[in-house]
Amino acid sequence: MKKRALILVGVLISVLVACATGGSDTSEESSISDSSRPNSAIVGNEQPPSVDEPVAFTNADTTGEQPSELQQQNRLVIKDASITMQVEDAEATMESIMGLAEGGGGWIVNSSTNQYAAWNGALLTQGNITFRIPSERFNETLNQVRQLGLEVISQQISGQDVTSEYTDIQSQIRNLQVAEAQLQEIMDSTSTVTDVLTVHNRLIEVRGQIETLQGRSNYLEQASAFSTITATLVPVEPKRPDNESKSRVDQNDNWNPSKTAEKAFDVLVTGLQISADAVIWMVICGLPFAVFGVPAWFGYRRYQRRRNIRTTVLSNPADSE
Repeated sequence: MKKRALILVGVLISVLVACATGGSDTSEESSISDSSRPNSAIVGNEQPPSVDEPVAFTNADTTGEQPSELQQQNRLVIKDASITMQVEDAEATMESIMGLAEGGGGWIVNSSTNQYAAWNGALLTQGNITFRIPSERFNETLNQVRQLGLEVISQQISGQDVTSEYTDIQSQIRNLQVAEAQLQEIMDSTSTVTDVLTVHNRLIEVRGQIETLQGRSNYLEQASAFSTITATLVPVEPKRPDNESKSRVDQNDNWNPSKTAEKAFDVLVTGLQISADAVIWMVICGLPFAVFGVPAWFGYRRYQRRRNIRTTVLSNPADSE
């Protein structure tokens, strides 16, 4: 029993080493697989069936016979483009772009329009549309979109090469599939409940890693198979008139009595506010003078009057008798 447990531990360690070598070459995978098979045979007391192992990715052609995977497959590049152009009619141009996308095997991701007022009050429509198109028709479709506009204002094209990431993921998936097959053989040849549960848990973990990597691989394939193009459609704004014609328009066409009345009312309110402010200043600042200055002025006048009477009496004593 102890011998069987030690053998099972050794097999699990070899499986973990096989999963960790995601970028190893074919010879390393074969040595790991071959070293684990005798142990599994001892556990089950019989020779396990052969596993159809996929060929691992190699970074260099060491044998001189098998080319690398990068040379066997096309490069995976995720292409994106954004273009801003001036158009005569944004809505009609968007309809044409939708026809290009659907006719070329693509689809519309999103589209939107918004309206705004020009300097003369006219409503103009601006559009924005994003669609996906097969990568092999990327350049052709982008040129067709350019031809729908009057003038290209700006354009940006980007490409992300994900070939290296994709091949690494495929190599990891193959290694994990080999580990999955080996774990399945071990579980089939194991009789104790504890060993079966241990191998089963490890098998579930390996299968979860395979599903995660496979999802990422599918995303890279789809993202590189279809490119994204975003077009912003700007309408042509009406030209402004020259100074003479503009003054004529201001005097005739743009004359608005209601606006003139509003301006006059605003001026009247402003004038009344200024007058009220002046009265408030006068009341507050003149109050001390009214309280103290007026009695002092009357007292001074009374004093002057008495002084004048006394002076008159002293200067004409005979008249006073």
